[in-house]
Amino acid sequence: MKIAVVIHCHYLDIAEKIFCRLSLAPFEFDIFVTTSDDEIAETIASKADTMGNFGSCQIVVGPNRGRNFAQFLVEFRDELRKYDLMCHIHTKKSLIRGDLFAGWGEYLIENSIGTPALWRSTIDLFKRNPNCGLAYPQTYAPLPFWSEHWLGNYAIAQEWGQSHGLRFSPGFVRYPVGGMFWVRPIAIDQLLDHDWSYSLFPSEYAQPDGTMHHAVERLIGAITTSNGFQHYNYNPSRQIYEKVDVREFRYDPNFSTHYISEYMSVSRCVSFDLFSLTHKTKKEAERLALEKISKNLLRSRIGGVGSLYVARRELTELQSRFDHRHAGNASLQEIAAQLASEFGIDDPLALEQEADFAADCLELDTRMGQIYKSAAAAGKKIIVVAECPYDQIWMDHVIIKLGLSKADYCFTTSQIQGLCVDGSIWAGILRQTGFAVEDMVHFGKDIYSDYLLPYRKKIKAIHVPPYSVAPNII
Repeated sequence: MKIAVVIHCHYLDIAEKIFCRLSLAPFEFDIFVTTSDDEIAETIASKADTMGNFGSCQIVVGPNRGRNFAQFLVEFRDELRKYDLMCHIHTKKSLIRGDLFAGWGEYLIENSIGTPALWRSTIDLFKRNPNCGLAYPQTYAPLPFWSEHWLGNYAIAQEWGQSHGLRFSPGFVRYPVGGMFWVRPIAIDQLLDHDWSYSLFPSEYAQPDGTMHHAVERLIGAITTSNGFQHYNYNPSRQIYEKVDVREFRYDPNFSTHYISEYMSVSRCVSFDLFSLTHKTKKEAERLALEKISKNLLRSRIGGVGSLYVARRELTELQSRFDHRHAGNASLQEIAAQLASEFGIDDPLALEQEADFAADCLELDTRMGQIYKSAAAAGKKIIVVAECPYDQIWMDHVIIKLGLSKADYCFTTSQIQGLCVDGSIWAGILRQTGFAVEDMVHFGKDIYSDYLLPYRKKIKAIHVPPYSVAPNII
């Protein structure tokens, strides 16, 4: 097999360790080195001259953008497509994550290229199994469960994928967390075929999420899966590769009776995302409601308004967020009035029926109902939040319809400044209720808006996994 080893070198001390491991490799390979430091480039060139087990060594110095991904995609993508197998390694240090993750980079290096036996096992895996497209170490154990998720990178990846005829499912995604892996270049051909430029990657300022390089890290796994190739994890304790089921993920270990009770016992109030109380997402409920509105409009013989209305309704709500400078969104009444005027509909109330239709399709998720009722029985203040154009009266109606007691506070983004999707709603909730962050625990199903954003604001949160994954509380 023709093998390429791509190394991004940002820290010289770790680069020297990587080259020490490469010197023991029992196979010949070509080296492609990227760095943003001229001195590191010179040192590596001298180091490579002492190694005898590689064919060629190319080194490029580029801008400090896109971390370990931008430079090799911009500089080497065409050449890497000529190889049967590629290994990607980098000098990872987790300086802003604290002592808990200090060993992450070393773990990935050692379990990617650490020993001659591992090299033989890896090459043999790809030789024996033509369907193996991607191999990487098991996700580093101290990492949180949400590390295997698109987080704030899904929209970036989806937009990129559409230009290559690829669509990815939102939510969790299996990929080499930490960005070290072995891959058949053909398994990620769209990634290597793309006309990359440094301008697609932001300048470096320690961004934790939401950049093109964070999206690329996840795209490696998602594209491999889309192209019909399999993933394999290296299990260090058993020293073997194991096939990955890309449909299985870890979920919040705190989603258990023990931890839910413990979190509640130290909290004065318990908050819930309204749609997470049900089996429908906001998008699913709105889409079902809008389909009914569309059919009603067609029955009323209002031109071709039906299908067009659905698209315009969704765009109008998004536009209202920009108009409100992301401090909430328009109410359904405002949206209906605007669209009635646009489409020449005499009665905006016909469009406001959307709220009733959305409520009709919502059914209680019994797990969430159990948590809600436990909080109410314990005398906790109940807060329910919803990112939608509907009002608090509608929220009260839905909560009662679900068979739950009335919440102490209901907040909808059409009536409070802030959004759930960017976490800005929490400042308004804390201000209006008088609670402090340490008083609260939040439950919801969206990993980003219901878990990660509250977590970043120091609000305790428990992520509720999909019902299909965990139909019962542990």
